[in-house]
Amino acid sequence: MLSVIIVLHNSADSVATAIASVPPPAELVVVDNASTDDGANVVLSARVDARLVMCERNRGFGAGCNAGAAAAHGDRLLFLNPDAALLPGAAEAMLEAIDREPSAIVGPAYVTADGAILGNCRRRSRPLQDVLELLPAAQRWMPNEIRRDVPLSDPLYTLGGPVAYVQGACFAVTHDTFSRAGGFDEDFFLYAEEETLADRVRALGGRSLFVPESGVWHAGGTSTMKVAPLAVHHLYRSRVLFYAKRDGKLAAALTALAIGMAAATKAAVVAVRPGNEGANLGYGLHWLCSVGSGLAAGLRATARL
Repeated sequence: MLSVIIVLHNSADSVATAIASVPPPAELVVVDNASTDDGANVVLSARVDARLVMCERNRGFGAGCNAGAAAAHGDRLLFLNPDAALLPGAAEAMLEAIDREPSAIVGPAYVTADGAILGNCRRRSRPLQDVLELLPAAQRWMPNEIRRDVPLSDPLYTLGGPVAYVQGACFAVTHDTFSRAGGFDEDFFLYAEEETLADRVRALGGRSLFVPESGVWHAGGTSTMKVAPLAVHHLYRSRVLFYAKRDGKLAAALTALAIGMAAATKAAVVAVRPGNEGANLGYGLHWLCSVGSGLAAGLRATARL
């Protein structure tokens, strides 16, 4: 049986579309991460048989997914963001891939409303990527070979195959593999949790697979845009914490220094643009505090990936 897990946090304005895309035979498990909107009622109105898990506080995306997996009865799990929707045949294509390779994490192709494919295949994260992505001119000359995202020109987007990890807006995995990997690492509130899970599955002998035959519409950022400062904080916190867990504390300290210097450079350059004097210095301080928070969490962490 397939269990589809959706985690909400103030997502009442988008979740109905996600629910409508779930194939009726699948069990639907919805975790409400302490929302203050009417999301829970929207869920039950859209699908009366939904299994609703109410959390007293928001412990993050990964913790919400873990709560959903714990409540799910299916032997196969499909995680779906509330701002995404399965296209016809998407779930079936992912399940067929899992049936062929039960130890894998399987991700779909993300598309926009007009059908354009989004680049969601990822290479293994490296600190250099985070530094260059912050530098003002880097996006113009950064070689494709060192970018985190595999470019859309790559044959992978047509042929499918193994990737370092797939983005977490939608993916499928067997319940057994998810459990043996320990689920999501709840030290990450938001971001980096999908790569962490992919590394854990790889350590068990599995891999991540991209299945282009499976299409998922994804709006992207509808929840995080409502809390942009918090999302940015966790983006940089999670990056440094990830490197601490994967590469060790000394490497994480050096990475935090490099990312912090890049963030300060970006903030300074943007702040002195005509008509924008000083406007982004606050953002620079916010980025630096986020990097520091990630380093502090990484130095406290004992579990390695």
